[in-house]
Amino acid sequence: MASSFYALHAVQVGKMNVASTGLLISAQVAGTIASGLLMSFVQDSKGPLYHIRLTCILAALPSAGALALALFPDILGGSMAIYMAIFFILGIVLNSLGWPFYNWILERTPAERRPVYLGTINTLSALTMLAPLVGGLLVEHISYTSVFIAATAAAIVALILSLGLPTTRGPKKEDDSVDTRRSEEHTSELQSLRTIS
Repeated sequence: MASSFYALHAVQVGKMNVASTGLLISAQVAGTIASGLLMSFVQDSKGPLYHIRLTCILAALPSAGALALALFPDILGGSMAIYMAIFFILGIVLNSLGWPFYNWILERTPAERRPVYLGTINTLSALTMLAPLVGGLLVEHISYTSVFIAATAAAIVALILSLGLPTTRGPKKEDDSVDTRRSEEHTSELQSLRTIS
């Protein structure tokens, strides 16, 4: 929701030089690269559910940081270090919004049901395209602060929803009939979580 507005906020509100936005993009690219290394380790060692929850936590940090900059401009305004951190974490988050959710389905659901679940989540993912539009309306009619509050709240709600998902790692799973029933119960919840985050 807020990812399209951090650079604009840095220039228009943070009074940063337009040329310095190149450094912010570089920080985001560095975050994307770091994500591949960090999140691969997390997924391999802890599983996709842990990865999903970590992504939800990280997703709240850029908007919370931008919110802090907006609320305390005299103290934090124009801080290049904070903006660099925001874009670095943003790179990690944007590179983690897809694969942990798909991997959760692949590990949790019976093989014969996976095409249905993957098709469903791909179809419903179109809803995420509305998030930048909502963010733009908030910025236009209210303020940057409002979109950062909404994005932070959405990440927190996504984290709370993720607490209801079962893990795919640990003790031996139950029989396939139970897995199938529970997978059906959790697929809609998983998509809601992905849409929000």
